Amino acid sequence: MKRIFNGLLIILMLGIAVGDVGRQDKKKYQVINDFEIKVVPIAVSAKDSMKIITVLEIPYSSLQFVKDSSGFKAEYEATIAVQGKDHHQYERLIWQESIWVEDYLQTISIKSHVSHGKQIVVPLDELTIVAEITDLETHKNGYRSETFSYGINSELPQLLEPVILVNKKGDWGFGPNLFPLISTNYSDYPESLFVYISGYINPIPYELNISLEYNEETIWEDHKTEENNKDWFHYTIQIPADSLFGVYMNLVTEIHQGKNQDEKITDVRLKQKGISRFVEDIDSALEQMRYILSNEEKQRLKKISNRDKEKLFFELWIDRDPTPMTSFNELMEEYYRRVSFSNEHFSNFQPGWRSDMGMIYILMGPPDDLERINMPNSRNSYEVWYYHRINERFTFVDTNGFGDFRLNEPFLGYPTSGW
Repeated sequence: MKRIFNGLLIILMLGIAVGDVGRQDKKKYQVINDFEIKVVPIAVSAKDSMKIITVLEIPYSSLQFVKDSSGFKAEYEATIAVQGKDHHQYERLIWQESIWVEDYLQTISIKSHVSHGKQIVVPLDELTIVAEITDLETHKNGYRSETFSYGINSELPQLLEPVILVNKKGDWGFGPNLFPLISTNYSDYPESLFVYISGYINPIPYELNISLEYNEETIWEDHKTEENNKDWFHYTIQIPADSLFGVYMNLVTEIHQGKNQDEKITDVRLKQKGISRFVEDIDSALEQMRYILSNEEKQRLKKISNRDKEKLFFELWIDRDPTPMTSFNELMEEYYRRVSFSNEHFSNFQPGWRSDMGMIYILMGPPDDLERINMPNSRNSYEVWYYHRINERFTFVDTNGFGDFRLNEPFLGYPTSGW
């Protein structure tokens, strides 16, 4: 049994360097799915318009690098389009880029990525922002979309969602070298956090109150009173590193004008060093390890006290660290990235990571190819995942027509009906 689990860990490690396969929806796979998009609305002077800053972050591992005489090169095309609710296209930006690196390990490192920031002024509307990446070597592509409804309230002031920023060289639309966190996760404590706030107001003085809370206690706060003759505002504030405390915090932003006010609460999540950015809590993370734990380790987990769970978590992953001399565990990061992907794409009657598709995806990674078969005059559907690199395939069957795909035979002793 131990050799089986060791073999699975080897397959999992191989998957770190393999491009991902995603889904545009529950039924259609993408080829590039692991790039990220962040869309930020910014208040402008025109009451019928808004500025949108769209930031793309593309991992090197999602692109095909080709060796040349001096290193490795990848080329890709990026597209950002903004559409209204009537499918009217307000803007479409297309550009091509290339990346060159000397070291092959950079091309597969989880930490290596390229970022782009684009600014577009659009009318207030229900908007869909579409981003697409195409690898110019393989012609594989990936797709992301987000839909928002933007409008100005009849009663002001109105805050737009505050944006958490960190230092990163470049102009991303928020001031020199200020970059928006793509998600609420941040791997390690930064030197400082910045907050970018904008909104619509009346042309009278306003008061802005900002506080950072941990366990319902205020650990940092700032107040600003401003004379004003505009109907919009922008404000950037720095939160020093020594004011950051804990892993999960809330940023509370309030604006007051006369008797009216508005409030936004923003999650701020700073991960502990040595823990994957995809881990939500230690209890769940330990349970999600069940596919790679030995029987002896599972018994330890059953008997462990709540107080000792974090210690056990680190012990289990130290034994599975391919680069123990560094603070970053690539295997842990990839494993929980697959758990997160499974929860997003395979959830049905249970969390996606518990499903049969989730289990295979977590252990084997994205399939090299797949086939979907819909049986005529029947509710049955089949989906076959092919893993050419290990000469294996897995068949999933949906017998009830509700998208509950299950393996047609057990794998590693796990039942095909969930657990």
